[in-house]
Amino acid sequence: MNGFSPMDLDSRRLKARLLRATLACGVAGLWLALGLGPAGRADAQLHMDRSKECVICHVEWGEGYEKMAVLLPPVDHPVMIDGREARVASRDMCWSCHDGYVGDSRRFFQKDDPHFHKPSNGAAVSASGLPLDRKGDIYCGSCHTPHMNRMEREFQYVPFLRAEADNSALCLKCHADHARRNTDHPLHAKLEQALPQELAGRHVSTGTVECLSCHNMHSDKRAKLVDGADRTQLCRSCHEPSFAVLQSDHHLKEEHGNLPIGNTRRTAGQSDACASCHVTHGGNGPAMWAWPLPGGRGADVVKDGVDARCLSCHQEKGAAGAISWVGHGHPLDRPVKEQNVRLPLREGGMSCTTCHDPHRWSAMPGHKPGPGNEDGDALGSFLRLPDDENGRLCINCHNEQAQTLVSDHNSFNWSEPSRGQCTSCHNTHKQQAFGDGHARTEASEFTSLCLSCHEGTGKHGATTLGQHGHPVGRAMPKGSKLPGYRAENLRTWRPADGTPEPADLLVGCESCHEPHHWNPAGPPTWQANAKGDDNSSFLRMANSGAQLCSACHSGETRVLGSAHDLSETRPNESACRACHTTHRAVSDWAIIASSLDNAQMDSVAAVRPDGSLERKAENWSPGARHCLSCHREQGASSHVPEAWGHPQKYMTLAGQTRPDGRTMPLFDAEGRTDGAIGRVDCTSCHNPHVAHPEGGGEHSPDFLRQETSEAVCADCHGDKALWKYRYYHSSEKRVLP
Repeated sequence: MNGFSPMDLDSRRLKARLLRATLACGVAGLWLALGLGPAGRADAQLHMDRSKECVICHVEWGEGYEKMAVLLPPVDHPVMIDGREARVASRDMCWSCHDGYVGDSRRFFQKDDPHFHKPSNGAAVSASGLPLDRKGDIYCGSCHTPHMNRMEREFQYVPFLRAEADNSALCLKCHADHARRNTDHPLHAKLEQALPQELAGRHVSTGTVECLSCHNMHSDKRAKLVDGADRTQLCRSCHEPSFAVLQSDHHLKEEHGNLPIGNTRRTAGQSDACASCHVTHGGNGPAMWAWPLPGGRGADVVKDGVDARCLSCHQEKGAAGAISWVGHGHPLDRPVKEQNVRLPLREGGMSCTTCHDPHRWSAMPGHKPGPGNEDGDALGSFLRLPDDENGRLCINCHNEQAQTLVSDHNSFNWSEPSRGQCTSCHNTHKQQAFGDGHARTEASEFTSLCLSCHEGTGKHGATTLGQHGHPVGRAMPKGSKLPGYRAENLRTWRPADGTPEPADLLVGCESCHEPHHWNPAGPPTWQANAKGDDNSSFLRMANSGAQLCSACHSGETRVLGSAHDLSETRPNESACRACHTTHRAVSDWAIIASSLDNAQMDSVAAVRPDGSLERKAENWSPGARHCLSCHREQGASSHVPEAWGHPQKYMTLAGQTRPDGRTMPLFDAEGRTDGAIGRVDCTSCHNPHVAHPEGGGEHSPDFLRQETSEAVCADCHGDKALWKYRYYHSSEKRVLP
């Protein structure tokens, strides 16, 4: 029997009243006839307390019941008491009073009431201990019994229930499968504010979410505030802030109406705003997820920080494939060290929902999405905080990078605001890990990014590497303690990563530069478009004492304090800067900072061994051009050689045959050297970084590579070598008589 029609109700009502009257009159008549009444007292009054008089309901306990039992209809339940069918437990007995005579419960007896039929397959009634009627249907006595009323519970409505309703205990006797962790709506959850009155009602007084917060116990509407299949009003009663989703692309009912929703057999157009992603009971994972998940129902959906729920759509072949997560970009599941982070973390680490609120398009007041399927920007895109001019989203965790805001790398000084403060350089979801769409396969990811602005006609063309600069992609010395990248994947390794230093690190822009800190030595001292020096310029460490350069070039630190160390006369410049510049150098040879052109070289022409002048300036190497840019009358006038230059002929030094194996480097016209083949240059004899090769001495000319006794000149010049060596820079003596 599924319920009652109005005609059924009238018929039932009449039958119940007749039954009640028959039972009451019969029992009362038998009672008095047997002398059980208050006879002998003329003024006695009959006081009947219906709440305590058992026979009112337990008619089978009355005297002479057997005589009248044949007049009563058969019972429809299997309850037996003292060997008799317990008529008290019949639905008709309840109806005999609750048709309005004592209490009006007619509104509960409606067609399609969920609790007047056979239990569903999912309801565990057999294990609940609750009785069913003879047909196996739920009836009044399944949940109610007049012996269970607890009148001492002030302000609580407990209509003779067999178990508590306020804490969902009664419902869970049969529906325990609707309260599973991770797949069903949470029960017993304490709310920050009281339940709305239309949900709390008189059944729920705990201040927590319970079954009866959303469900009606007796109604053809199984859930409150539900219009057909639309749960919007019900969900919105508690989750009002989440309904900002209606103004976003995540309102799938409007944006993707034909999209099948998981395994619900519905499309988004057939669902309400919530049901596109959530099902109240029987979900596949946390948040009552409606879509299938890789680990199966109830599995942990976050692996390595990637939330599988997001991937339901945001994967290559998903509904939002154009905005997919491809496994590169911002690291996930990494512990967050920064304190006071105002973003949700998962076990101290990041996941998709750390940065994204899937229910709200933008945290910026008045920033609303445009037409459907709008491409996001740094102010929208479901971000919990905007990546605005203050970088509010990223600086939550990366507070140490806040110095970027007071530097030329503040992207709001040169980029579109919609691109964001941090996302102008960092792509959080793109395949090029932190690139900007300018990936170059021969350079690290950071170098590629830097060159997207600092190269050619880029936004910062004035600070480009230029045609010549510090080599990128060259092997770094072991133990430099500077970042580098690996050729096999172009990914950067940093000492702070806590992993062993790889053996094959290569030099990238990130090796020397920290793009977030203009002034590594202290607080920001930046001015817009300021010209950098060795203590700023986004260097990883202050370099006025050559600290940065010496991390890789430790062998050249002996120049410090020598005549070639000009840092004392050049504040905020290192000893290295006098000769070398890492960007926009004159030549790739030693990335020199200065060099003489052909016209200038003519003014310092070399003297040939026969005493004549060599004026073919184009023959001279970058080394000679660089050294003479200082060692001439217009430069270091006190150290100007009277004569210089070796015949510009290619030659071979047989150093391998010398007992000590020592030789001097030879160079080609571009200044390149492979050791023993080439032409003699200034730096063949001089090491500009070492004033005294063996610690100095009275007869050791400054910066010579070898003492006179060890010179290899004799390999070619024989017994004339000493003379030529000793007077090489003398315009008169170097010419033998």
